[in-house]
Amino acid sequence: MQGLPVLAADDNATNRRLLEAILAAWGVAPTIVEDGRAAMVELERARAAGRTFNLVLLDARMPDLDGFAVAERIRQEPALAGVTVMLLTSDVMSGDLARCRALGVARHLVKPFTPSELLNAVLLALGQSVEPTTPLARASREASAKRLHVLVAEDNAVNQRVIVRLLEKMGHIPILAYNGREAVEAYETVRSMWC
Repeated sequence: MQGLPVLAADDNATNRRLLEAILAAWGVAPTIVEDGRAAMVELERARAAGRTFNLVLLDARMPDLDGFAVAERIRQEPALAGVTVMLLTSDVMSGDLARCRALGVARHLVKPFTPSELLNAVLLALGQSVEPTTPLARASREASAKRLHVLVAEDNAVNQRVIVRLLEKMGHIPILAYNGREAVEAYETVRSMWC
């Protein structure tokens, strides 16, 4: 997947940062945007430049132009026929899976997910086999085997729950701070305990 052009759209800044970190760690060429309209602009910009995105990751529940609407527009554009589309969502509503099938969405993944779960879904969406012996899968397993203490500074309660759940699912220990001041205090407290 090294250098694979990937477009990701999510209206949540924390989710965008997480996606960017995961994709960058894989060595793909990510373009991360904040909504469905920006995703359509990037798709058009790439097409005009003679490039394509091999993979498009869309948040299903974005305001204005959601992931389903973007997927539908992609399928209506003949120049984008070969693009693999995946939807990422915090919930599954009745009819979502049928809608995904009708739009040719390759995978539908529920957040929060671990990097290895996303990797497996991406590999399957791109038609590649998921083998635990691949270097990326092995690296992902090794990273999850290391239990880390992760300091998280986030003031949004929903984002806090998502981040904490994701970190715990990955086997890490989240240390939550509501703002920068609390983060500095937590860091100092933890540092003094270990030094």
